[in-house]
Amino acid sequence: MNLEEIRNSYLDEGFSYIDAGSRTCQDVILTLIGRSPLSKNVTIKGGVVMQHLSGSSRRATRPVLTPPTDATIKMQQQTLNQ
Repeated sequence: MNLEEIRNSYLDEGFSYIDAGSRTCQDVILTLIGRSPLSKNVTIKGGVVMQHLSGSSRRATRPVLTPPTDATIKMQQQTLNQ
């Protein structure tokens, strides 16, 4: 599995550099899960599945990653402890 070739194929399809890298990672993870004995015990999120089935270079939804701060960590801890 040549990751650079996979990423470049997505770049050729019009993906941005970040999205091409992300899609490459998804492909690797899905391939490894599919080859493993755990393949029957894993559920893949709908957005990832639909993106792969539709061949779309973009997703309707995207995860939003916010760097954790002391305040957000404390809030999450309080929420989990309720």
